[in-house]
Amino acid sequence: MSPRAHRAVVAAAVLIVACLYVYGFVLNRPEEQAEDSRPRTGPREQLVIDGAVIQGMDAGVTAWRIAAESVSVVGDQRSSSTHVRGIIHGEIMRDGEPYMTFTAGSGQYAARTAELVLDGGVVFHQDGEQLLRSDQVIWKPDESRAVVPGPAVITTSSGEVKVDSLQLDVTADKLYSEGQLVITGTSSSGDIAVRGGRIVFDPKAEALEATGPTTIEFEIGH
Repeated sequence: MSPRAHRAVVAAAVLIVACLYVYGFVLNRPEEQAEDSRPRTGPREQLVIDGAVIQGMDAGVTAWRIAAESVSVVGDQRSSSTHVRGIIHGEIMRDGEPYMTFTAGSGQYAARTAELVLDGGVVFHQDGEQLLRSDQVIWKPDESRAVVPGPAVITTSSGEVKVDSLQLDVTADKLYSEGQLVITGTSSSGDIAVRGGRIVFDPKAEALEATGPTTIEFEIGH
């Protein structure tokens, strides 16, 4: 092969390799992920975390406070949830001051709904005395309301009041229940069952008030 032909072959080979490089690494490379053009905002001021102590805010005011054995945050800033386990001490606030204290097995706070869900042997205390216990309590700070979707027990000085479900109005300091309510442990008689209507319990006065169609059944003590 003449020197000129040899140089032409080498030049053609170099050109082919260069074209393959351009195709393989430039034309055929994965597209870089486009930068998010949406404005970035900082996290909403919902939680203040200090070790294993977390604090929920509502309109700039403390709505609840929890001291737990462990705290973990799941999700991004737009849709995150905070999980707590082994709640040693918790506080439900009213006007920024402690209204009730509680303990529970675990809890979960969702930034999207601003609700705190307590699970596993939830026990509420008021003025140092046990008031309420249940398997689950949902605290809604924006409504100043706690919802107990399942059975619960209210503790009074005379005995216990068992309800199918209830709601606690923190502002009014009242407990509301519908369905069946059973009063046990009274000294003068046996159990008293109240069914139907809307039942209001005042924890301070330990008084019940029922409205609407209501049936009251007395069990005579032995």
